Amino acid sequence: MQFSSLGNLAQSLISRQQNASLKSELARLTSELVTGKTSDLGKRTGGDFAPSASITRELELQDAYSLVRAEVKPRLDATQGALEAIQNTVGSFGTDLLAATTLDQSGAVSAQLATSREKFDAVVSYLNSSVGGVSLFAGTEIDGAALASSDDILASLTAATATATTGPDFEAAMNDWFFSAGGGFETDAYQGGPIAAQNTQIGPNTSVKPTLTADADEIRQLLKDLASVVLISEGALTADPSGRDDILIAASEGLINGRSDIIDIQANIGLSQEALETAEARSAAIVLSLTEAQSRITSVDTYEVASRLEEVQLGLESLYLITAKTSRLNLTEYLR
Repeated sequence: MQFSSLGNLAQSLISRQQNASLKSELARLTSELVTGKTSDLGKRTGGDFAPSASITRELELQDAYSLVRAEVKPRLDATQGALEAIQNTVGSFGTDLLAATTLDQSGAVSAQLATSREKFDAVVSYLNSSVGGVSLFAGTEIDGAALASSDDILASLTAATATATTGPDFEAAMNDWFFSAGGGFETDAYQGGPIAAQNTQIGPNTSVKPTLTADADEIRQLLKDLASVVLISEGALTADPSGRDDILIAASEGLINGRSDIIDIQANIGLSQEALETAEARSAAIVLSLTEAQSRITSVDTYEVASRLEEVQLGLESLYLITAKTSRLNLTEYLR
């Protein structure tokens, strides 16, 4: 009776070990069948993890670049949109004002002057655009507006030109305010920071230049020409009609050139947009290739796994039957 009990105990331990082994195998095979990937990469690669690790690093790098592009793209698109809006706002204003002034059509001139403040307000508003909480034209100071309000800018300009009674005096005061170091534009208008010092890396060996700020000379000139017309419309140089016309003609010509400058800037941003799209397409191809390579390393033959899974399930069922039968026999012997 003692030997029989010991034999039964040994058999029970063996059955438990077999049961645990088969259950572990069942779990592994089920996971591989569901995911299509090996659960033992070390065994699959013979312990050589270098190829898989290299692919993983490259995929992580591509993912990082993808995140950068996801931030850069809406900014480029929004900047392009803001510049397009500025170009449309300026539109034919310079041409129409120039024609009306040179032809001495006072009614047409008055009509153009009446729209100047609205255009100036709109341009300042577009330059204060932001996307995702990031100011588009404020350089490194991304959290705030690039420019002060149009009211504040014009108030400062009105004070700066208050003593100008001739066209040349007015032009000198405007130039000093907009372009002198430490002048009114830098102290009372521009609230942003310097342009970013480095290009933004959007892919391996691919980068885009930082977009311009509202501090750029082209933007200063455009604002100066528009502001000159606004100040004239509000009564500047009423004592010097000839000087007034000279300022309007110069501002009109400046606005015509300024619109061309905006188009050139848009073209440069378009190059950045194209580079970003190219980088995205290239990255997608790289990720696809790497994913396929990784799959070849980690994937399993699902048919083979399914067959093995069926074998293990049958093994478990057989083990349960044998265990149950043995248990019944042991109980019968005990009852005897």
